[in-house]
Amino acid sequence: MIESEIPPPKPADFSATSLDVQMGAPVAVLDRLLIMSSDDWEDFTLELVHYLKEQYLKVTKCGGGGDMGRDVIAYTTSGWNNYQCKHYKERLSVEDAILEIGKICYYTYTGEYPLPERYYFVTPKGCGTKLIKALHDPQKLKSELLNRWDKTCARKITKSKIIELDSKFLAHIDAIDFSIFDDIPPLALIELHSKTPFHTLRFGLYNRRRPEIPKAPEAIAASEHIYTAALLEAFSEKKGEVIDLSSIENHPDFKIELKSARNNFYAAEALERFSRDWLPSGYFSDLKEECHEAISATVNQQYTDGYARYLKTCEISALAQYGSHPLHPFIKIQDKKGLCHHIVNDQVFRWVKK
Repeated sequence: MIESEIPPPKPADFSATSLDVQMGAPVAVLDRLLIMSSDDWEDFTLELVHYLKEQYLKVTKCGGGGDMGRDVIAYTTSGWNNYQCKHYKERLSVEDAILEIGKICYYTYTGEYPLPERYYFVTPKGCGTKLIKALHDPQKLKSELLNRWDKTCARKITKSKIIELDSKFLAHIDAIDFSIFDDIPPLALIELHSKTPFHTLRFGLYNRRRPEIPKAPEAIAASEHIYTAALLEAFSEKKGEVIDLSSIENHPDFKIELKSARNNFYAAEALERFSRDWLPSGYFSDLKEECHEAISATVNQQYTDGYARYLKTCEISALAQYGSHPLHPFIKIQDKKGLCHHIVNDQVFRWVKK
C-alpha cells in the first residue's frame, strides 16, 4: 500500500467575518426551506404573499383542519387566489396535488366557495417531473384527476361520505379551467420573499459571504485619477517638490502609502459590488455619508500640510463604527479607509486646502 501526504485544505474563497466565527457555516436558503416546520412554512408563504398585497385587497391564512383545501387566501377585486402550502420531505407528486385539486373541485361544486382565479402549490422542494408536465398541460391534469379519483379523492376529501363522480359533478369538473393550477418553484419563492421586510429576520445576514477582497491592479484606472492625484498633491506639499507617478519611485514611503491607498479604494469598491445584489443601490451612498460625518471635523482642522491631514483622517476613519448599517458585519478597516478615497473621488474635498 502506498501512503501519500494529505494535501492541506483549500483556503476559503470568501472574506471571513465575526459572524462566520460565531455562527459557523451558514445554512443555504434552499436548505432553510426544508428545515421549517409546517406552521413556519405557512407563515413563510403568508409573508411572501403579503408582499404582493398591492395586487390584492386582503390576504388571510386559513390553514388547519376544515380549511377545505385552502391555506393562504389572497382576495382580488374580482375573486381570490389560493396559495396551497405543502411541506413534504420529497417533491410534490401528482397524487399529492390531485387530492388538493379534488378538494377545490368538490367544495366549489357544493357551493362552499367560488373557484379561485389562480391556484399555486407552494412547496420547499418543488414539484416532481410528472406533476410539472401535468401542470403545463391542463387537459392532462384533468385526466389525472378523473383517473385517480376513486383511489386518491373519493374517500379522502371528507370523512363523512364517499364522493362519487356522478353526472352533475362530472359536468362541474368539465367546466373548470385547469390552467388555473400552477406552482411557484423554490428559487422563485426565495426571490419573492427577499423583497419583503421579513426576509432578513427569517434568513439572517450570515448566509451572505463576501468574496475575498481584491488588490489594486498595477495600472491606475481612469476611475482612480481624482483621488490618486489628490494624494500625490499631498505628497508634494509635504516634500516641497512635485511628486508624480514618474518620480514616486524616488520616495519609497510615499510609494508604499499610494499602494495601500489604492488597495483600500478597491476594497471599498468591492464592498459596493457585494452589496448590490441584496441591498438597494442607495445604501453604499449612505455608508459614504456616514463616513463623511465621521471624518469631516478631522478634515477641517488646521494642518502643516495635506499629507498630515490625510494621515490623521485615515487614522480617525479606521475608528468609525457603522453598527446601524446593514453592511456592518462585512466592513473591514481597508473599507473604512477606502471610503475616504471614494469621497475624495466624488470631489467632496481634497487633502491640500487651496
